[in-house]
Amino acid sequence: MPVNTAKSILFILIVTLLSTSCNNMQVFRLDVLNPGYVVVPSQKSNIVLVDNTGVQPRNAGHVVKVGFKVVGDTAFNTEPLSGMLISSLCNYLHKEGFYQQIHSIFREDMRPYKTGEDDFQRSARLSNAKINEISKDTSVHLLFSLDRLLTKTTTNTYFTGETYAATRDVWINTVWRIYDLDVDTVVAQFQYNDSLYWIKYSSNPSLVTKLLPEMETVLPEIGDVVAEHLNKFMGPHWETEKREYFCSGGYRMKLAADLVRKDQLDGAAELWKVECEKGIFRSKYRAAINMMFFEEVKGNPVEALKWEEKAEMSIENCPIGGSDYDIALLAQWKNVLSDRIKDFQKLKIYFDGNLN
Repeated sequence: MPVNTAKSILFILIVTLLSTSCNNMQVFRLDVLNPGYVVVPSQKSNIVLVDNTGVQPRNAGHVVKVGFKVVGDTAFNTEPLSGMLISSLCNYLHKEGFYQQIHSIFREDMRPYKTGEDDFQRSARLSNAKINEISKDTSVHLLFSLDRLLTKTTTNTYFTGETYAATRDVWINTVWRIYDLDVDTVVAQFQYNDSLYWIKYSSNPSLVTKLLPEMETVLPEIGDVVAEHLNKFMGPHWETEKREYFCSGGYRMKLAADLVRKDQLDGAAELWKVECEKGIFRSKYRAAINMMFFEEVKGNPVEALKWEEKAEMSIENCPIGGSDYDIALLAQWKNVLSDRIKDFQKLKIYFDGNLN
């Protein structure tokens, strides 16, 4: 074989290795602080949660099916659910720690509360007199009013072909209004829906439905699940996000991956910067993408977007181009970082401009 031909084959093999070996990626998990649906300055740190719901009749909204055909109604006592939801939501807000004082007013303390036959279906707001009364009694800044809580259930029994199954679907509908008591105005109102699901199996069709938990016994679980999700609307909250980074290819990429696993991100970033300058082919732009990951972890989404521009330029200049997956990942990450910058502006309102 001629020497030139051998060199050409060797060069192609090296290029192939460099362009494919970086396909291996690792996942990094980071805790991200997100703003809530309601954005208020830190001075408004005392809040009250009010149960302004009516009582849903036991026989309203609960149906029984057999083979997905409605065969009748059933009755459940869901009256305690609103109080359980309010209590759980208070606990979640306490854990987040962004409100200094959190008060609660339950339905039994709201004399007179909604007692009309259809009041449970309506989302009528608190009266101005009641709002003024609450404001004077609690000296709070914000009032979170739960103005409607509806519960719907469907219990179904059917044959799967091998055994019998019983399911219970639970749908929750809530309506909320949030008042700024300092300026006596509604700052937000929204509807939040949620759902839960139980399933049991048995070879005995007459027993399978009885295996489902009693509705009254799972009300605390329902209230807690809905409260956990609602917590994200009521104020700043932490969520765990996953980010992918490239960990193989050139020796610098592999060394950097080892440093990430040892929680030495600063050292990994130095290697990625060098790889951006001296790397070849796809390893070059992948190192720039890793720098986006580094800057986001450090809380610098603006700097991360600068590395996104460098990654785009490196892809354009790459002799073999970028892979479809890498290009899609870069576009997705760009959108995430753009949204993150907007979130930072909201978070600054909470913390009076100081996010350090």
